[in-house]
Amino acid sequence: MASEKLAAGLVNSGYSVGWVGACTVGVTATETAVTQIISGTNMTTDPRVLPISITGTLRTLVNSYDYSGVGELGQSGRGLYGIYDPSNWSQKQTAQCNATSPVTGVQQWSTTNPYGIVVYDGVMYMIANDCNPTTRKCYIYKYNMAADAFSETGYAYEFTPDIAGDTTQWKGAGYGLDLQISGSSAYLIAVFGRFTNSGWTYTFGESAIVKIPLGSGTAAMATAGNNVTGVVVNGTYAYVTSVGGAQQANGNPASKLEVFDISGASPSRAATIAVSDIPNSFGGDFVDVAFVNNKAYVLAAHYNTAYSQYSYIVIQTMDDSLQNGTLNTKDENDEYTVPPLYVEKTVSPASPCFALLPGEGNDLYLVDGVKFQSIDTAVDIDAAGALSTVKSAGDFANGNATGYVINTAAMVIERTAAARGLAAAKASVTKIAKRLARPEDLERKDK
Repeated sequence: MASEKLAAGLVNSGYSVGWVGACTVGVTATETAVTQIISGTNMTTDPRVLPISITGTLRTLVNSYDYSGVGELGQSGRGLYGIYDPSNWSQKQTAQCNATSPVTGVQQWSTTNPYGIVVYDGVMYMIANDCNPTTRKCYIYKYNMAADAFSETGYAYEFTPDIAGDTTQWKGAGYGLDLQISGSSAYLIAVFGRFTNSGWTYTFGESAIVKIPLGSGTAAMATAGNNVTGVVVNGTYAYVTSVGGAQQANGNPASKLEVFDISGASPSRAATIAVSDIPNSFGGDFVDVAFVNNKAYVLAAHYNTAYSQYSYIVIQTMDDSLQNGTLNTKDENDEYTVPPLYVEKTVSPASPCFALLPGEGNDLYLVDGVKFQSIDTAVDIDAAGALSTVKSAGDFANGNATGYVINTAAMVIERTAAARGLAAAKASVTKIAKRLARPEDLERKDK
C-alpha cells in the first residue's frame, strides 16, 4: 500500500469549530492543515477539501462554506477559498464569493459550493451546487491555474433546468463531475439535479447527465434518476447514483444506480440497478461506485428512523455485471446468477459523509462519516480484515478541539497516471465524499 495522503474537513462535537486535517497512510501523526484561510478568521463548521494536481504539482483547494442565514437548501451561501501546497500547507492563492464583507485584494469567484473538480490541460473546471437565484441555472466554471493564479475565466457549461412542456420552475444543482478521454479528445461528464421547494419541503425532478466536449462540438444530455448524487467514469461507461427523490430514513425505495454508455456523442442508458437488487434487503440509497483491482465496488447508505446513526453496505461485483444491470456475478455457464459479496455495518454518530476513494495502484479507501477505512482489494470484501481503520475523526485535533465527524474528505494524490492514459500528464479528477442531507435538515423537513 502506498504512503498516500488523505485530507478531511473536520468538525468538533459541539459543531463550533471547523478545520482541515490530513494524514499519511501508515504514519501515526496527523496534520492540522488549515484552520484559517484569512488570518484572524476561523473557518466555518462546513469545511470542504478538494485536492487537485497540475501536471504533477499537487495543490489542494479548501472551501470554508457558510450557509447560515440562507434559509433553505439550494440558495447561495458564502464561500471563502484557499489554494495550498499539501506537502507543507503553504497558501498559494485566496478567493471569495458572495462575502458579507468582501476582503480587499482577494479575487472574486462565482460559486460558493463546489461539488467536484476536473483539471485538464492547465484549466480547472469546477461544478457548482448552488444555482443562480434569478435564472435558476447552475454552471461549470473555468479557472486559469498558470503560476497559481486560479483566476476565473467564465464558464464551460451552463445548465438550464427548464424541461420542454413542463411549466415547473425547476432549480438546478450540480452534483458530480468526471472526465472521459477518447482518443485525442476530452469530455467533461457532469450530472445535474432539478428541484423545487416550499421552505424545507422539497420535490425533485428528473436529473441530467451531460457529455461536454473540451474543444469543438456540442454538449449532449440524457435523463437520469431523481435527486442524483454523483457520477463515476470508467472506460466508456458512466455510473450515476441517485436517491430517487427526497432522502429518507432507511433509504428511498426509488434510489437507483444507472449505467450510461458514453462512447457515442450522447450518453445512452445501458442498464439500471434498483434498490431491490441490493443484498440482504438493505434498502437504499446508492451513494458511490469505484473500480479497483479488476473489481467493482458499490456503496449504499442511509439513516435509521431516529436519524442517530447511518447504516452502509459495500458490495463487491464486476464492471460487466453492472453494465448488464445486475449486482450478481457470472457462474460457470457465464450466467449472472452468483450473488455478490458484501459487508454491512453501522456508524454513529450519524455524519452524512460517504465515499469510495481510489488511491494509487490497487488501493481503495472508504469514508464512512467518522473514519477513513482501507479496503484490501486483494481479498474479498467479506473476508476477515478486508476493512481496516486508517484514522478516525477523533485522531485529528485543532488546538483544544478534537474531531467528532468528517464533513468532507478526498485523496490528496489521485490515481491519474495508471487510470487515464493520454490524460495522465495533464489531467486529474477530484472526487469528494458525498454530502448527503444532515440529520437536522431531515428532521426539520418532517416537522
